[in-house]
Amino acid sequence: MAEKPLNERIRDALSAKDPDACRNLIAEAEAAAGAANEEHERLRQRALDPLVSDDELAAARKAMADALFDRERWQKAAESRPRQRRDLP
Repeated sequence: MAEKPLNERIRDALSAKDPDACRNLIAEAEAAAGAANEEHERLRQRALDPLVSDDELAAARKAMADALFDRERWQKAAESRPRQRRDLP
């Protein structure tokens, strides 16, 4: 069986108030935020290329927005650690 997506594992760990799982997932969230940031920059550079077709530009802009959202979501998950830590056993 495939592993659950990161967002589901974070939600489950925070809901269960599992300190070990939270610590491990925070590191994963930080890594995912970094990867999403790199993807956003790669896509931005592609979208700025004047040789890109209109269809490619539209796809790149959507993918950029998705990568930016992912980065912000993973950063938020990583930053939630101090607030959640008070709730952990």
